[in-house]
Amino acid sequence: MDRTLVTPILFAFGFISFTGIQSQPGHPINIVNITNNEGIQNATRFAMSAYNNQTNDIFVFKVKRFNNATVQVVKGYKYVVEAVIGRTTCRKGKPFNFKDCPFQPKPPLNREFVCYYTVWSIPWEKKWILLSLKCQ
Repeated sequence: MDRTLVTPILFAFGFISFTGIQSQPGHPINIVNITNNEGIQNATRFAMSAYNNQTNDIFVFKVKRFNNATVQVVKGYKYVVEAVIGRTTCRKGKPFNFKDCPFQPKPPLNREFVCYYTVWSIPWEKKWILLSLKCQ
C-alpha cells in the first residue's frame, strides 16, 4: 500500500479513538433511531406492562415519544430509556393492542408523565428484568 495513503488512514483511526466517537466495550451506546430499534421496543412493552399493572388508573398508558435511550452490553442488554407516556382510551382488564389504543383527546383525561426505566434483557435465557421504573 502507498505510504501516503497509510498515514492519513492511521491518523483518522487514532483521531476517532481519541475523541471518543468510537464506543468502548461495555460502555452505554446512544440509540439514534429509537422508534425503530427492536430491543428498545421490546423493553418498552415490558416496562409499560409493569407500569400499567402497578397503577390504579382504569386506563392503559403507552409511550407518546422517546426523549433518550441507551443500550449497554452486560451479560445481555441493559436498556435505559427516558420517554413521555400518555393515558389512552383503552381500559384495563379488557384485551387490547397498544397500536389500537388512541391517546385521551381532552382534559382532564389526557395525562402525561415522563418515565425513566431500565430493563435488562438476557435473550439466550428468554429473560426480561425491570431494574428501575420511575414516572413523574
